[in-house]
Amino acid sequence: MFVLLMLLPEATSAGSLQGWEYIVQMFKLDVSSFGQVAPELTTKNEVYIATSLLGSTKNSRVYGVNDGLKACKQHIKNRKRSFDTELAVLKKIAHSGGHPSLPKLLDFDENQLLLVTEPVVTHLGGTFSFNTLKDILGALSHMHLNLKLVHRDIEPKHMGLDAQGVPCLIDVGSAVTMDETTANEILSGARPYYSGTLLFASDEVLDGLESGCVCVPKAAQDMVALVKSAYIMVHAGAEQSLMRCFPMNGSPEEKVTAVKSFWSTELSKETPAGNAWRELLSKAHSIDAADSSSYTIAVAQLQADLGKFLRAKD
Repeated sequence: MFVLLMLLPEATSAGSLQGWEYIVQMFKLDVSSFGQVAPELTTKNEVYIATSLLGSTKNSRVYGVNDGLKACKQHIKNRKRSFDTELAVLKKIAHSGGHPSLPKLLDFDENQLLLVTEPVVTHLGGTFSFNTLKDILGALSHMHLNLKLVHRDIEPKHMGLDAQGVPCLIDVGSAVTMDETTANEILSGARPYYSGTLLFASDEVLDGLESGCVCVPKAAQDMVALVKSAYIMVHAGAEQSLMRCFPMNGSPEEKVTAVKSFWSTELSKETPAGNAWRELLSKAHSIDAADSSSYTIAVAQLQADLGKFLRAKD
């Protein structure tokens, strides 16, 4: 262990998983024992000291900073467009007055591609309560009706509880507007067709990827992903089955085929529960935010119907 700590000063940048982040992940050390070498993330307003690594992808790293109640996301240098997109969404949320179940922008730096937000959430794991459903639907309704945005990356790991136990929907970096402009940007290649996980994507999204046809992002796509996420969280072993069938290194076509096959098989069960889940997905597919009144009624019905399963589990 002594040797590992001596090597840390050579790899203290926020961009290296061979240094501080590797040690934290692999050995679960108390970062206070070597806080002086933890990544420093600097905006024009403040220097943030990383105290944990919350997540890492090929495009960004997310750190818990300072008191552990804030998240600092650092995009890699060639992902400026992704940074700009997420910053614009966070600003839009802020300008609307915010929402208790959506991220709050605290600070940012356009040169360092840093976004500082709150809250930091505890992931739900295999639990999904009716109260969580209600608050997540509230957050989505705010995005769909007030901001005219589709989240596009609804999945279990993007839902959690803040320090006060309030359910929150996080990671709005894939969100786009519900209009033809987005579809045109996709067609031109300026924006990826779908940047969220395929595992919970709606049939419309999967069919579009399979056929090469672009569809305008819609509220229904988020609702379908939410129902599928709920299904995974309330059925023990379903997530493992989904991951086993998913070809991580496969082609996009192979991934789409695997996901469609999983859900087709999983929801083909001729049981009362199987029939009910198929009905839930059918209702979710039909939700349209174009008319706020019909949207509100449809979401309330979805909440009531899905809530029956969740209350039975509580």
